[in-house]
Amino acid sequence: MQVEAVEHAVKTDQQTRRKIFEEEIDMIAHEEVKQFLLKAIDLLPEYFWYEKHIPTYYNATDKNQTIVEHTKDVVALVNELLTAYDASDILRDIVLVAAILHEGWVRGEIYSESIDPFYPLYPRRMLSKKQYNLIVPEAIWRGITDTIEGHLGEFSPNPKLNPSKGGPSYLLHLADYLCDNRIVSIN
Repeated sequence: MQVEAVEHAVKTDQQTRRKIFEEEIDMIAHEEVKQFLLKAIDLLPEYFWYEKHIPTYYNATDKNQTIVEHTKDVVALVNELLTAYDASDILRDIVLVAAILHEGWVRGEIYSESIDPFYPLYPRRMLSKKQYNLIVPEAIWRGITDTIEGHLGEFSPNPKLNPSKGGPSYLLHLADYLCDNRIVSIN
């Protein structure tokens, strides 16, 4: 999926950020989860909106995408998998929000040339600092952040973050892996 890259010389504003993910935001069924996502999108670092995506998986193929383009591809695939999985609305919301935020701080809190291997841990910390965890019930908060933290699967630098097969983290892991490795093409 091709997305017009945001010119990095100009800081992205709230309206632009929300417009980029308008279709994905509309997939969220529960209003409180949607409000959480809007706040989280506003908090994403500036580099997220223009930086080139570097695939994080072993033998992954560089598709010359931005982080935003990669994220949109992963969300589209996760949405299809959730439909096939016949997921409940709340599970859909949790995994879709996790998919949108999964690469949010891939280069750290402050931009770094390299990928921070522990980047899946940033969303919980960054969003808690702003008390965004209080917008949604604790179970949803944990579902979103646990799903993000486990999305690297067996490629995680922390074995404790390797999710069990079949759960929300593993679903996100599969979508991310398939998108990184050009096994699927999202149009």
